[in-house]
Amino acid sequence: MRTVLKSGSFAAVLAGVVLTMSLSAPGVQAAGKPTPATGPFPGRALPAGTAALSGFSILYGVFCPSAKDCWAVGQRSRGGQLANLVLHWNGKSWSESSAPNPSQADDELFNVRCLSTKDCWAVGQYLKGNAWLAEALHWTGRKWISTKVPAYGGTGNNDVTELFDSTCTASDSCWAVGNFGIGETPPKKLLNLILHWNGKTWSKARTPNPAGTKLSDQNWLDAVRCVAPSDCNAAGAYGSVYTAKNIDLNQVLHWNGKLWSWIHVPNPAGTGKNKDNEVDALACGAKTSCWGAGLAGTSRPTETYANQILHWNGAKWTEAVVPNPGGTKMGDTNFLFGATCDGSANCWAVGQYRNSHNATVNEALHWNGRRWYYVSTPNPAGSDALDNNQLYQVRCVSSTDCWAVGSQEPYPSETNMAEILHWNGKKWTVSPS
Repeated sequence: MRTVLKSGSFAAVLAGVVLTMSLSAPGVQAAGKPTPATGPFPGRALPAGTAALSGFSILYGVFCPSAKDCWAVGQRSRGGQLANLVLHWNGKSWSESSAPNPSQADDELFNVRCLSTKDCWAVGQYLKGNAWLAEALHWTGRKWISTKVPAYGGTGNNDVTELFDSTCTASDSCWAVGNFGIGETPPKKLLNLILHWNGKTWSKARTPNPAGTKLSDQNWLDAVRCVAPSDCNAAGAYGSVYTAKNIDLNQVLHWNGKLWSWIHVPNPAGTGKNKDNEVDALACGAKTSCWGAGLAGTSRPTETYANQILHWNGAKWTEAVVPNPGGTKMGDTNFLFGATCDGSANCWAVGQYRNSHNATVNEALHWNGRRWYYVSTPNPAGSDALDNNQLYQVRCVSSTDCWAVGSQEPYPSETNMAEILHWNGKKWTVSPS
């Protein structure tokens, strides 16, 4: 999730499971400060090659409209505050790009998508008073500008409106997804949020809320992808974590060109008490081949999580066979946060798992058209007890040119830095400065 734990999503599950880092570290919310409601990341967080950015930093999203034009977004400390972090790759090096900060206090970006080198969107949230509001920044080819996003969740104490992902089928037709409602303390109430950009303004689309709309009901969307203007999927989870059931179930909504509707998806962890199923990323290589990546497991009494990958064949969603490098015994943890496809036979899913030394290490899985298999990655923070490495998103320009971004924190350091890894077709390496 971001630099804080978002309750309601799988990020909340990770408290005490994966995030063994000190809660006094930069980027963790102080007591009394409202925390965002949910979202696809657990995190904290520049690779060793970005030492020019000092202090706390983390990268959540990456996208490349071309091999010599990539964007990575997240958050970093600046003058004692938390600000949007936007990095640009020009084919030779990464450098920081200037971006607006609506709150000038606590701003963060969770994902970035581009239609072209002159048309990109980055979405996230910012703190205003005691409310979290959504932000959407637009790249015009010359600069990043802030666009107005209505505060559908309100602007009062504990109110939230958050955006976690976006995608566009044309410059005047984009979708952004997240949630809105009451997000700080129980009983929380979160509703699905899907916004549409018509080239001038963002407006809210009508969406189902499978968990319901009462207090303690929670619905959220972490990812959205389109294979055509009238064929889009939005994914996340729904449930009620503050009731006796304490469950999260997979959620996928489909756009047919006229309306968003709920469609059935399997729940590999089951649907009973303390079960968690979440789709945190979407990747589509073809109209009849989309993947949903996330987690499936049990939150109590012992947190145990496996990688989850679902497949859409154009007619239905089914569970795929997927490796779990962290193991599948009680107490083992595996999580997938990001995914991408540059064709139906070349896809990646990234995340983290806990190794035998009780370290959180990077995870990368590859689909070669026949099966998902584990691919070794470097761990800039180390792989010994309590070291932390996480990958949050991945994007490929080609089968020999991919980027993955995330965070690193070597134990016992409390310095969180983002990491950037590059795939050259043979191996993953830490990005050069």
